[in-house]
Amino acid sequence: MADLTFAGLSPSAIAQAEEYLASVLSEEFPSLDLSEGRVIRTMVIDIAAILNTESRQDTDNLRNSFSPLTIAENPELADDDIVDEVYSNYHVERYEGSKSTGLIAVILESNITTSVPDDTVFTNNGLNYVVTQSYIGVTTPDSVVSSTERLIEERPDGSFVFTVPVVAEDVGAQYSVKRNERFTAAPAIVGAIDLQAAIDFEGGTSEETNAELVERTQQGIAPKVFSARAQVAALIQDEYPETIAISQVGLGDAEMLRDRNNIFATSQGGKADLYVQTTTVPEEVKVTKECTYIGDQSWQFSMLRDDAPGFYLVTAVVYKNLTAFTGTLEILSEVRGYDTTLETDWVQQIADVQQGMYTRYQTAVVTFKDPLTPAAMVIGTKVEYDVYALRMPNIKGINDLTVERQRRP
Repeated sequence: MADLTFAGLSPSAIAQAEEYLASVLSEEFPSLDLSEGRVIRTMVIDIAAILNTESRQDTDNLRNSFSPLTIAENPELADDDIVDEVYSNYHVERYEGSKSTGLIAVILESNITTSVPDDTVFTNNGLNYVVTQSYIGVTTPDSVVSSTERLIEERPDGSFVFTVPVVAEDVGAQYSVKRNERFTAAPAIVGAIDLQAAIDFEGGTSEETNAELVERTQQGIAPKVFSARAQVAALIQDEYPETIAISQVGLGDAEMLRDRNNIFATSQGGKADLYVQTTTVPEEVKVTKECTYIGDQSWQFSMLRDDAPGFYLVTAVVYKNLTAFTGTLEILSEVRGYDTTLETDWVQQIADVQQGMYTRYQTAVVTFKDPLTPAAMVIGTKVEYDVYALRMPNIKGINDLTVERQRRP
């Protein structure tokens, strides 16, 4: 149970205790002077009232936190430490949350060596992010001898940029930051004209509340195996506790198509589809792809199944190593496919593109246009571009969990 301090006690509760104690003493000892400011009131009743209030608060915490039933009735009144002990009996541990991490683009007016001391605090919307060590932006590749030296590169607008990794000051989903969101720094970074998120920050999940912990009680009691819905959810959230929601489709559900992959096109069971939300909003991830020129200023590349598993769409294609940008080269098309090449001894049974779409087996061929392509460019020429795609994290890991030999049905 959390330690109580007198400063945390309710003044009104203390006042009620004072009146109660004064009333009891007055009835037993009517000759005592118990008025405000007198010795007995100040030295005995006031102090006793504080101790009495603390004791009553202890008792209330125990009463509100002692059993799963009372916790479920009013989870916001329960003491977190006691709740943790109660639910540990059901093999349920509170998810402690995670700190958001990411890269901040330090945009400079001039290409000059620039330091970011280890006491630098970056702020976005009132929330702080820190560096774990000192970094220095350097002007030549030869100066990069460790991870603390960050190469300064020129941007299309004539400014310069380098990136530094940061971590949120505390856990919580409120620390999630999207690409291009702006920061301030204290102390100020000499020569910096702007500070932006270079890419969507990763992580940033909140500590589980008592109410959320109560919801997981059933999963904690349920065996963590691929069986019924409760058991499946228990296994996934045990391995990936940051998972927000799991929707399951199985035998008898109108949405289940894969168990009809037979000559009769009738449901035969034996299949389950899981739709998993692993973060509050999708995150953008960057991959560098070798693109092939196909003519008419158009280029093409393939998104492989492990590039951004289950991605929703390609949000941007830009020149390689372009940092703190806006917009994208024109994306002409995304043609989805799927790849069920064996990695171990088992792969999910997928019959067509529709069934493979947004799974970890999804692939795509993407065509885009680069207006700066030279007229003399030879068809078949290969050039690397940076590709940004929107996806839910952990899709591959959760899928791989379902096909592990020791876990799958």
